[in-house]
Amino acid sequence: MVRLGFALVGALTVAVLTLDALSVDAQSWTTPADGFRVEWEPMTSQRGPAVRGYVYNDGGHVAGNIRLIVESLDGAGQLAATTIGYLSGTAPAFGRLYFEVPVKAPATSYRVRVGSWEAVERGGA
Repeated sequence: MVRLGFALVGALTVAVLTLDALSVDAQSWTTPADGFRVEWEPMTSQRGPAVRGYVYNDGGHVAGNIRLIVESLDGAGQLAATTIGYLSGTAPAFGRLYFEVPVKAPATSYRVRVGSWEAVERGGA
C-alpha cells in the first residue's frame, strides 16, 4: 500500500511538472517573433470590427501556421482584450501574407505582432 502511495505521488509530481513546463512554453510565445514585420489597419467588416494587413517575412524560410497576437487598447493605452489570429496560408521567404483578424469589440488602438510560426519544409528531389 505504501509503495502504491509513493508511485501515485511520483506520477502526480511528473504530471504537475509536465503541465508546468507546458504552461511556460505557452506563455513564452508572447515575445514578438524575430524576422517578421506587421503592417495593419483597423477595419469594420460585415461581421464586425477587425484588423487587416500584411505579415512580412524578412527571413529566408517559408513560414506557416502563423499566429498573430492582436491586443486591443483602451483610451489610456491599457490592455482591454487579446485576440489570437490564426492565419491560413504561408508567408514566402522575403514575401508577405495578407490577413484579416476579427476582434470582439472596436478599440481606441491596437498592437499587432507575430506570436508564433512554424518553418515549412521545402520539397526537393
